Amino acid sequence: MKKRLVGVAVLVALIVVFVPMLLNGPVDSGVVQVPVKIPLKPISDKEALEARVDRKKVEDSIPEVSDVQVVTEQNKEHIQEKHIIKQAKVSSVTNAIENSEVKTADDKEEIEVIVTKKSTTKAAAINDEKVVGVAWDVQVGSFSSEENALSLKKKLGKKGYRVYVETFEVNNKNMYRVRVGPEMDKAKVERIAKKLKNNEKLPAKIYQH
Repeated sequence: MKKRLVGVAVLVALIVVFVPMLLNGPVDSGVVQVPVKIPLKPISDKEALEARVDRKKVEDSIPEVSDVQVVTEQNKEHIQEKHIIKQAKVSSVTNAIENSEVKTADDKEEIEVIVTKKSTTKAAAINDEKVVGVAWDVQVGSFSSEENALSLKKKLGKKGYRVYVETFEVNNKNMYRVRVGPEMDKAKVERIAKKLKNNEKLPAKIYQH
């Protein structure tokens, strides 16, 4: 019982002390709080100069918008210029290839013309007639002199024979064959050969043309 009374007394004392503090705020201690402003550390002239130098370096390192635009335009012009040069090179190569093809074609035509002329000289244009398929002719002489070959050709031509002179080489020397024909009918060629032997006294030999 005695302990309970002591506990109640302690509780009442605590209530008496703390309830007024909660209602009225903290007890005034009599101490006045005055705000104190601490001055900044003075900056020396050397530190101020270094700060200005660092600031200038930072400002110089930042590119201006106009400079960036100028560089961009220069790069653009440089790229366009390179593109134009590249196109010009491609055009030059293309023109060179076309000229080469044209020249090759012209050379080929010239070669064909030369070959045609050469074969025409050898064959001596068989009366402008084209013979298709297998044909035969009769050789009546072979001469080292073109004049003698042409003389025999003229002589047989006057007698109604179809004659031509063919050129060939022996030991790098031109030779000339005189032949009658060609004919598609072998039997007819045999009759012509027999006639040349009997009437013209020529060594007639039949060759497949």
